[in-house]
Amino acid sequence: VCEEVPWGRPHLEPLRPAKAMEATRLVLGCAPTLGLLTGRLGQAADEARFVWLSQSSTRALASVVAGEAHVAGIHLGEDGHDENVAALRRASPTRPMALVTFARWQSGLVVRDERAAPRSLDEVLDRRLRLVVREPGASAQLLLDRELARRGRDASSLDGRRVSAAGHLEAAFAVACGAADAAVANAHAALAHGLRFLPWATERFDLVLSAESLTDPGIMRMLDTLSTATFRRELAAVGGHDTAESGRTVVRDAA
Repeated sequence: VCEEVPWGRPHLEPLRPAKAMEATRLVLGCAPTLGLLTGRLGQAADEARFVWLSQSSTRALASVVAGEAHVAGIHLGEDGHDENVAALRRASPTRPMALVTFARWQSGLVVRDERAAPRSLDEVLDRRLRLVVREPGASAQLLLDRELARRGRDASSLDGRRVSAAGHLEAAFAVACGAADAAVANAHAALAHGLRFLPWATERFDLVLSAESLTDPGIMRMLDTLSTATFRRELAAVGGHDTAESGRTVVRDAA
């Protein structure tokens, strides 16, 4: 709560006790299933409280490196090329960090399940259809930029036909409600809105955190939860997620 006082300096009063705020772990990332993880963690009896906020991969990573959040969910390239690891090293060349796999999924073009719907990005471009774009640094936007480059096109070819959205579910919803003709999103978002999904790439969604946080009891519980059969079943049940390597440590620097 922020109150103005006569001499112009605000008086700040926290809405939660300081001890409760110190026990909060902030998780950033674009995957709605991070909410599934934080919800399961919230059922535990210990003091740690997990809060998920939707954020692009690039911004989530920058926030964790800057110490503004505890965990970042990122997927910044096609699986098998270790773009996530490379992005982590660029963002934090000296600070010890860790990177743990959350799941794998497919990303691609999402369209309505009807005869007139486009069947490819080329068709979207040639027919001058409305395409959802994401903020710079969002993984879906990076994937779209790569696909445009492969065709010798760039984002300027979409001028006047762009529909902006934040997050996979919002992008898919824009298509489902008729505000756009196509979007780039993951398979889970297409399934959630009953849309047709045209896969482009398999991506690995990883969690980034500081190496020193690995000894934090709350973070340890989060990583343990990722590896449990129960959580993997929940994650697989929502569709579009490959959980075979959920909880696998990809990078773990010495703190």
